[in-house]
Amino acid sequence: MKKLFVMIICTIMLLSACQPTPQKQVVVQKDMEQMIEKAVSSPSIQTIPEISPPPDEHKRSALYDKLGIPERYTEDIADASGRFRFTADIEPMIPDADTLPMAWVEAANFEQELVSKLFNALCGDTKMYVYDFRQTKAEIEAQIIEDKERLAKAKTEREKKFWNDVIKNEEKAYKEAPQSIEYKLSNGTLQSEDIQFEETDVLDGKRTSLIAIEHPKKRGGRYFSIANNTEYKNSGGYSYKDEYGNTQVFSQRSESSFSYMRDYDEHPLFANYEGHERDESIKSISITAEEAQRCAEDFLKSIGVEDMAAEKATFMSSYYDDEELERLVRWITEERDAEELAGIISEYGSVEAYFNRGKERQGYEITFLRVLNGVSVVSDLDSTVNVSTDGDITAAPEWYNEKLRFIVDDKGIAAIEWTQPLKVVELISGDAAVLPFGEIQGVIEKMIQVTNADIAADEQLSIDATRLRLSLMRINARDTFTRGLLVPVWTLYGVEYYGSESEAFDGGWPKLIVNAVDGSIIDMHKGY
Repeated sequence: MKKLFVMIICTIMLLSACQPTPQKQVVVQKDMEQMIEKAVSSPSIQTIPEISPPPDEHKRSALYDKLGIPERYTEDIADASGRFRFTADIEPMIPDADTLPMAWVEAANFEQELVSKLFNALCGDTKMYVYDFRQTKAEIEAQIIEDKERLAKAKTEREKKFWNDVIKNEEKAYKEAPQSIEYKLSNGTLQSEDIQFEETDVLDGKRTSLIAIEHPKKRGGRYFSIANNTEYKNSGGYSYKDEYGNTQVFSQRSESSFSYMRDYDEHPLFANYEGHERDESIKSISITAEEAQRCAEDFLKSIGVEDMAAEKATFMSSYYDDEELERLVRWITEERDAEELAGIISEYGSVEAYFNRGKERQGYEITFLRVLNGVSVVSDLDSTVNVSTDGDITAAPEWYNEKLRFIVDDKGIAAIEWTQPLKVVELISGDAAVLPFGEIQGVIEKMIQVTNADIAADEQLSIDATRLRLSLMRINARDTFTRGLLVPVWTLYGVEYYGSESEAFDGGWPKLIVNAVDGSIIDMHKGY
């Protein structure tokens, strides 16, 4: 528990690190106009110490010499107390580009031209039907029977109240439901949709969207979905505590999205769905990582998308590995009572089979990043949103970060997920003036200690750097969640060791993000 608490505090410290800290004489410059002026005032050629080329003389990015970037980034820093240590011995990840651009971007929608290309390429001659959210009386009646069985098994008063409320709403819907539904064919045309919520009007507005499915009366078959950004009528946000004590948050957001599944009855093998990253030693599919990546790249090329580049290919399985399976079995054995465990074993044969149920599915997850002038736009969070340092959830607007990923297997493209595309509206500079690496290194040396000082005061902490990447990142403009600035940044990743523990903790989040233009620290959660 203590370790978890320290991890949480570590995250909070990182998220709040861009606030000025007078006691430590850390000045953080966040004025966007001054930063832009600094970036375009002069080309990014400064007095840089001469660096010898690598022995093999292979072509490398001109940014190495231009910014004085070493072949390896090495550090070994310990604070005065001896409770904190930071080490690094890694090769920096540098884009294959001669310059670093800066540009204004906006949250884009999936326009009809692109939607039609996606629809035709993925659905082809397959008959697709517009998804109808209504249910027939027979469908609702079957659901009521199932939920009454769940109510009969409920043990706590809270569970009983929940299922009683669900059944009450279903019985109300039954009275208004049609006997049958005539399903309409879809040709991929977006439809205008009014958005309204009973609880608040802050999210009221209009958007274009489409959900098309191959089998309207059952699961399975192709699934194609587009949901564009809402044009809100009002501004602001809203949150409240529901009758169960849960905080319900209504926040405006930029989150246009596209989703495709070849088989709607199977959850995609994406990492946050049903996929688990596995070693290829268990691989049974014939397609290679290179072939899977080429399949996804060829698809994007066929629909005219040329500003996205493959980042990596990860082998995925629907089955957990032995270590994770052992942890899950131990957890469910401790959490569930004897009757529930007996029911699981009776239905699946074993607790292990409950988690690794069904036929194993395998594939490659291919992730793509937007590229501007040869430089990738990187983000490590799904969205940027304002969360206070005491952990309170607010209803501040969100702007989802762009993510594009495919699942490819022996049959081809099994799934695609593309969230919040960016539109470059103005190139501010094709060659932004950025700080030499020596100055960036100095910022890292100072701020890696500042942002971890409170944690190290409570427990021994060591951070070992695993990656240092130069890329672009979207910084949100003030008072908007639809317009931002692509800025060159240095992102530091690492693993943490707490106390005397030998096991490394890696939350996947950056330890530090440094603005390459002015050396300020960027709060990845707030997006500036």
